[in-house]
Amino acid sequence: MQKKNISYAMMVSAMLLFGSIGVVRNFVPLPSATLAFLRGVIGSAVLLLVALFLRRPVLSKTMRKKLPLLLLSGAMIGLNWVFLFEAYRFTTVATATVCYYVAPLVAAVLAVFIFRELLTLQKGICLCAALIGVCLVSGVIPFGANISKGVPFALLAACLYAGVMLINQKLKDLSAYEKTLPQLLFAAFAVLPYALIKEGVSLPTLTAGEWGLTLAMCVLQTGVAYALYFGACGRLSTLSVGALSYIDPAFAVLLSAVALSEPLTPWMWAGAVLTLLSAALFDIPLTRKTQEKEKEDERSL
Repeated sequence: MQKKNISYAMMVSAMLLFGSIGVVRNFVPLPSATLAFLRGVIGSAVLLLVALFLRRPVLSKTMRKKLPLLLLSGAMIGLNWVFLFEAYRFTTVATATVCYYVAPLVAAVLAVFIFRELLTLQKGICLCAALIGVCLVSGVIPFGANISKGVPFALLAACLYAGVMLINQKLKDLSAYEKTLPQLLFAAFAVLPYALIKEGVSLPTLTAGEWGLTLAMCVLQTGVAYALYFGACGRLSTLSVGALSYIDPAFAVLLSAVALSEPLTPWMWAGAVLTLLSAALFDIPLTRKTQEKEKEDERSL
């Protein structure tokens, strides 16, 4: 039970780091694809330096066996970043966010068929409630949003994110470091062609503070965040990961309201509470039968 609690703490920490990216991004005047490339390169470089300092193998035997899956997942992460950036170009952030965060639902439904995970009525209700909460937080409902060209890009990003979640369920025998380093590195290489074609190779002049925020995004919100995320993914079910993922957008909107003075309506407050409550109740068994099933699932992890 203690290991599971630690995994929950790791996942929540990762979601909070991911959720703070939007605020930091507001103060970093770099093109999106260039910043995505730097996230992959610097994030993986920091993890590599830590590995060398701790005298850990850069490419372990287990990593070599899982290299195809790591390559696929890393490429999907990079392409996920690209499609999400394109979604932001063609539609509102609210619409793109809601479309993007159908990913945990997609992963949860697929996990039921692929991994035979138990989808109880309680978990199903929590998943649906969390999605409604995200819609409220983003302002899409009850106000409505226009469907635009960005929606398909956001849905493609969501499918890629769901794929990353599922693939990492097959990498449970790897440590958080062994999963994070190659996936971030492959993500950078996947983003590089897009960055070169769309934005070229030149970097705008940044102040010391802007470079500091860029490094914070690349190190903390990428390297550390993905290490926590992948480490937790190996110990939690896909359904749990999916529900806890909704903490990211709820926290992002709340932080933006505080740090950037963006308006936060009563509907958005209600959505944030609904999202966080759904995530909290998702994996708490409320019946004896569910408790017994959860214990069996935990022993199998």
